[in-house]
Amino acid sequence: EVHCAEYLGRHQGSKSEVRWFAEMLIDMAVLHLRLMEPCKAYDLLQRAVSMGLDPRAHTKLEDLLRSTVMCQLLREPGCMAGMDLSIGSEGEALLCALKTIMLSNDYTAAGVLQATNAVSMIDFSDDSLFHKLEMNMLKSVDPAYSDALVDLVRVFLLHRILPLA
Repeated sequence: EVHCAEYLGRHQGSKSEVRWFAEMLIDMAVLHLRLMEPCKAYDLLQRAVSMGLDPRAHTKLEDLLRSTVMCQLLREPGCMAGMDLSIGSEGEALLCALKTIMLSNDYTAAGVLQATNAVSMIDFSDDSLFHKLEMNMLKSVDPAYSDALVDLVRVFLLHRILPLA
């Protein structure tokens, strides 16, 4: 089906048909990600790009490409080899410090769901909800949500870039 769609999209289809085929490839890639098959998902996303979709103009495609590359990278045997995470190492101390910061700012499933008014953590896999979740959190008048929790959610769950100042 993918090869047929790719062929039709390149050789006979109008621009709208090509876009439709590329969108189908993206949807198929999402299914492969849910099946924990990032390599297959990445291949499908690359085919969508080769059909003319620009990742910078297509937010879902850009986010999926980034996610699949990260999944593939983390599966590589030597990926984390540069950081010593053994007991008593600097790497372990750094991870422990990060965990302490996260937990002390209520960066837990319950805390994040309450702060963003998300229905479940699955909402964070749907990039079309990111803006709504972020606005819910920023509009919250509850002083219990620290600026640090907001920043943690924005960086780790919403893939936002924070200003350094």
